Amino acid sequence: MGRPVGIDLGTTRSAVACVDENGRPRILADQSGISLVPSVVLFEDSGVLVGEIARDTAIAMPELVVECVKRRIGDPSWRFTAGNRKYSAVEISAIILKEMKRIAEVALGGPVTEAVVTVPAYFHDAERSGTLQAAELAGLKVLKIVNEPTAAAMYYSFEEETATPLFLVYDLGGGTFDITIMKRLAANSLDTVCTRGNHFLGGKNWDERLVDHVAGLFAAEHNVDPRLDTAALYDLNLRCERAKIALTEKARTQIVCQHGGRTLSTEITREFFDKLSEDLLRLTEDEVDRALAEVNLDTSAVGVALLVGGSSKMPMVHTMMRRKASVLRMSKDPDHCVALGAALEAARQSTGEGLYKPAFRRFLENTTITDRTPHGLGLIAAEGGALVNAIVIPKNTEIPCEKSRDDITTNVDGQTTLSVHLVQGEDSDALACVPVATYEFAGIAKRKAGESVVRITYRYNENNVVEVSALDVKSQTALTQKTLALVDLLELRRGMEGSKVRMVRPRQVALLIDSSGSMVLRMDQAKDACLKFIENTDFESVEIGLIQFGMGIGASVLHGLSRDAKSLRNKVATLVASGGTPMHEALSLGVAMLGGTDKNIEKFIVLFTDGYPDDRARTTNSCAGAKRLGIQVMCIGVGSADQELLDEMATTPGNVEFSRSSEELVTSFGNIARLISGRRV
Repeated sequence: MGRPVGIDLGTTRSAVACVDENGRPRILADQSGISLVPSVVLFEDSGVLVGEIARDTAIAMPELVVECVKRRIGDPSWRFTAGNRKYSAVEISAIILKEMKRIAEVALGGPVTEAVVTVPAYFHDAERSGTLQAAELAGLKVLKIVNEPTAAAMYYSFEEETATPLFLVYDLGGGTFDITIMKRLAANSLDTVCTRGNHFLGGKNWDERLVDHVAGLFAAEHNVDPRLDTAALYDLNLRCERAKIALTEKARTQIVCQHGGRTLSTEITREFFDKLSEDLLRLTEDEVDRALAEVNLDTSAVGVALLVGGSSKMPMVHTMMRRKASVLRMSKDPDHCVALGAALEAARQSTGEGLYKPAFRRFLENTTITDRTPHGLGLIAAEGGALVNAIVIPKNTEIPCEKSRDDITTNVDGQTTLSVHLVQGEDSDALACVPVATYEFAGIAKRKAGESVVRITYRYNENNVVEVSALDVKSQTALTQKTLALVDLLELRRGMEGSKVRMVRPRQVALLIDSSGSMVLRMDQAKDACLKFIENTDFESVEIGLIQFGMGIGASVLHGLSRDAKSLRNKVATLVASGGTPMHEALSLGVAMLGGTDKNIEKFIVLFTDGYPDDRARTTNSCAGAKRLGIQVMCIGVGSADQELLDEMATTPGNVEFSRSSEELVTSFGNIARLISGRRV
């Protein structure tokens, strides 16, 4: 049997490691000595390239390159088109994992079939399951899926014999962020206390801030935006990433932007960079504070903050985290410590005989790692006319775990099947949670309504993946299980509330359009997207009102609620971009437009933006007020839009869309219009 490996499948870079027979974990490099492999895939006619060679070649053919796919692995609808084939995020992740497997096999001189693969601690079930599928496609038997902070903590505990009893793992990678609080119960015993995070926040976001800043300077000087050319944008991204890394060591650096035969060189100081990205850093600080509050701790209880991930090297992170812990500790190998910890766990999980010397084998046998659920698991139930999340397994429950419910009965005579909708989240409102799966259980004996009792057992397995089974209690018969398509919670609620006579309730939509100065180069795209929204709206049941924010005059109503598509289109044509981003004013106007207490009318705010609000606090307050009035908030972001803010503003996680191109933007608007109109997407 070959030696098992640990793989850190990263958003921007990946690494693979193993433990030698003496118990020393080590990183495995490729033939060129590269140990951090860019998670970049390039599809050529002659084959597929992965890593440095793909990234270097990408400047010449950026349309054939895909990166940061880890952020998409939980989205079954996402596809990347290369040639005549469309690839899912799982398939592209499998290509990266297969390359890590190849690197390990060359370095070890033999086959590699077993691995521990890491994921962000805050990943939901779909993302964890997708990672497992990707590994299997790559020809790997997954010994375990391990949370990245847990793997880092394991390596930290291994290399630091005097590790503090309570420590905090701050893991800021290239594309994801986790904060985990851990206890060290004994020399080789670790217990996860709680986890929070954001898997759409990472060093890539800091890079994008520099990209937007430099591109803005270039556009002002040369009257052309390099971001509109895919090759120039890719090149600028690489230069800005290098500048970010340089500012870790130096107080200032230069960024050169080239496009269309024109050049711009600008100096960036560390002080300016800190100011440019201070809100991103604040997002991570907020998660630290929330994690501590979640388990009733304050910063005085934290002995050490362990900084993990390449982006945690930024001096601004160190300055902020000194306020959170008495001691900061950087792993000896912050870029590799997740992979090294995964390798230790792979050795612990391996059943191979003779791979390790007896002393290290005994160490592994005495090592215990306790992980906990990052999200609560709940059952959707109807209560008082609303969909509620009836939590079955609370967040921070030790895994593996399971819990059964015996209070589910049939509600019609002769009922033989039962559908169950599961969500992950802590909010009592099911619409604020993330759908996991819809299961149909069959085989219930035919009885009168209420006589059949079904026991449903819910589990988080050792990989934090959800498992469900059901039993007919009276006959003690296990029910057959079928996984159905994910339920649309809004449609489920509409079905519950709607009557047999009127299937679609009347709806009103306030469409809030960002027309601030940052939209200068995107205004035509925005207009096309708004026109698509109007085109895909069913005006028999829907009214639309238009509100702009920007245009140098703050926020204003462009068009009141109307079913006149032509009049609405004419108003969209008048949009121009200038001024600030008074998002809170637009939200207030939207609430006023949708005012009234008629509960028979469903009300929506659809907000589109490419930037950051002038006043974040007033924006979130205005949005919260809208939701308290029963208005559903949907958000579409593009460019440098504040994704964390839009996630917070939207009624549910599924109500946020981000678009990378004008085509995606138009599609997003059309999809949301169809959903609101009660049509299939």
